[in-house]
Amino acid sequence: MTAPSIGLVGLGRMGGNMARRLSRGGIRVVGHDATPGAADALAAEGVLSAASSPAALVDALPAPRVVWTMVPAGSATETTIATLSAHLAPGDTIVDGGNANYRDSQRRAQDLAARRLLFVDCGVSGGVWGLANGYTLMFGGSAEGARAVEPFVRVLAPAPDAGWMHCGPAGAGHFAKMIHNGIEYGMMQAYAEGFALLKGKREFGIDVARLAETWRRGSVVRSWLLDLTAEFLARDADLDAIAPHVADSGEGRWTVAGRLREPDAGADAAGVRRSRGPGRRRGSEAMIVVVMGVTGCGKSTVGAALASRLGCRFLDADDFHPPENVAKMASGTPLTDEDRWPWLDRIADELRAIDAGGGSAVLACSALKAAYRARLAAGAEVRFIHLTGDQATIAARLAVRKHRYMPASLLASQFATLEAPDDALDIDVALPVAAQIDAICASLPCPPATKATHA
Repeated sequence: MTAPSIGLVGLGRMGGNMARRLSRGGIRVVGHDATPGAADALAAEGVLSAASSPAALVDALPAPRVVWTMVPAGSATETTIATLSAHLAPGDTIVDGGNANYRDSQRRAQDLAARRLLFVDCGVSGGVWGLANGYTLMFGGSAEGARAVEPFVRVLAPAPDAGWMHCGPAGAGHFAKMIHNGIEYGMMQAYAEGFALLKGKREFGIDVARLAETWRRGSVVRSWLLDLTAEFLARDADLDAIAPHVADSGEGRWTVAGRLREPDAGADAAGVRRSRGPGRRRGSEAMIVVVMGVTGCGKSTVGAALASRLGCRFLDADDFHPPENVAKMASGTPLTDEDRWPWLDRIADELRAIDAGGGSAVLACSALKAAYRARLAAGAEVRFIHLTGDQATIAARLAVRKHRYMPASLLASQFATLEAPDDALDIDVALPVAAQIDAICASLPCPPATKATHA
């Protein structure tokens, strides 16, 4: 009987160990990594067959194919999935095992379904210990997608019948992993603060390392995280070798933001709001507002004025473009979707951070397509304001206005690209700016601040 085959893209510490566990479980693995030599090193161990490119990886797999990606969330995942999908055939499956935002996963599943490709979003927990202990896996996707990945999940998990779960439709896996990580970070913070209090009470001289070891036996606070903490404390009670910093994958912030969107989920909403810090204005709900429209509609002017009225940050999407995009537009060449995705991801990351921190912001951004708006809104609660006007009116405005790099010749292409939103507030650009601001503020669910307040 021929061994099942899987493609694995992303062979870092996590992906590399997953390849090893799959190989030991009798799975044929074809691997690729953007880092030169990573796949070859694992091939030298006999773990996998190295592929020089995503296309070569796809060619090396029998149909129907399963390709599992373990790359960082955001633009790396977007680029990897787009590249793979260009080479895969209908009926093939892409698994995203990174820590992606579940809303991005829902969108990707929909986009790939239109090409008759299956998509599975899989939260993977286990870290560097997963090779020996197995990985806890929580995944979302269709029943067909779940069937496609089950043979590999059974090998990766701690046991064939334990430690893995098909959580529901697309997005459910990454949503479950987001909550998992939010709980994990909360537990870690609780342990950290507790041990700091114990150490700080010098009059008692408590041996913190011994107490941690004691708690591992029968205590209600025992856990694997406590096991790891006790192990570290036994070697270094002061943890001087550990930097007081944890890299942010976004999932902790997304968990808090998600909780605030579900006020009836059962927990104390006020307590969760307090966890978002001091960024929220008193007597008002935080909000993210996107003022959108074609070039020349006045979104930067209106956006800046609205931010001033609300007493919050103003962001101009033009400031997020890489030099390559600026040069392309300055030459009169319209941007493609491939040009826009990394740009939109940078903006979305900033909006998510502001939203999760309890802050408010107004963004001026063209946001011409529904897909662009979905990209911007992933992981943050966003309200869209659409500045509307006919092409002749806006062309006349452009004739007397000079943008720093956007020529008036691109206006026609922007109107051609525009997919007018159904769920945005339409504002006529012919109105005076002050009247536009008044109309926008009248539509917002909380009263605008007339001036900044200081606690």
